[in-house]
Amino acid sequence: KRQFIVIYGRRRVGKSTLIKKIMDFAKGDIYFLADQTAESNQRQLFAGVIANSVDGFDQVSYPSWEVLLRSLNRQVGKRITVCLDEFPYLVKSSPSLPSVLQKLLNEKNLEFDR
Repeated sequence: KRQFIVIYGRRRVGKSTLIKKIMDFAKGDIYFLADQTAESNQRQLFAGVIANSVDGFDQVSYPSWEVLLRSLNRQVGKRITVCLDEFPYLVKSSPSLPSVLQKLLNEKNLEFDR
């Protein structure tokens, strides 16, 4: 079953550590730690992290988060977990990202749990 989970709390209490311990990187789970750079740079960095699980994923330039996420969904082929850590940094550089995620989840086009 597809799930969307939000973990929040004060800074420096171990949220990221907890997430990393739960994730199964051997099966291709994707953990991305956002920073405060431009939107296009964030997408490029995220594509680079995805390339650890999906060969060549970072060889393409993704013009938007929607295009990147749809491409990831098509190429994954199995159930994985995707973690976007420091999500507020992503939203700061790309204010539309939450609505893009909501749209794709509502359309059932993100099926990372096959």
